[in-house]
Amino acid sequence: MFSAMLKQYDKAAEFMVVGFKRGWLLKEVAAAIGVDPYDDDQRAEMAKACPFMPAEYWHYKRPVRAFVAVEWPRMSDFMLKHEDAPQKLLSVLPALKKSAALGVKHGTKRSKADLAEMRATRRDYRANAISYAASRESFKSNQRSAWGVCKA
Repeated sequence: MFSAMLKQYDKAAEFMVVGFKRGWLLKEVAAAIGVDPYDDDQRAEMAKACPFMPAEYWHYKRPVRAFVAVEWPRMSDFMLKHEDAPQKLLSVLPALKKSAALGVKHGTKRSKADLAEMRATRRDYRANAISYAASRESFKSNQRSAWGVCKA
């Protein structure tokens, strides 16, 4: 069984390139190899045999392109540049097999200043919403009258 799995792992780099070209998720690459990415034992065995595959399960929800772009930006640029040339794409296989996934956390598209502005805006919105709710409640309670009540 293990030797059959190793033969599939030899194809892992090729499936990674195919996944890059076709826009697959990493879990689709793992499924093509015959590995359940959410099974810890299978994932650990695959990560040991294929160091370029991620060891953490949350990576498998990401597109292959995003994973390659974060882990190996130069390889990603080369692959994007030569996306229409299959021979050029396959030329990255030796480099990919030698690479190791570091498990880099994916970043954000927003700068720190933008994130700070978003937090401040959210804080202001909450304060305004609370103030408006209190004002509206006060307004509604002051609209009541006893004109319809008969007093004897």
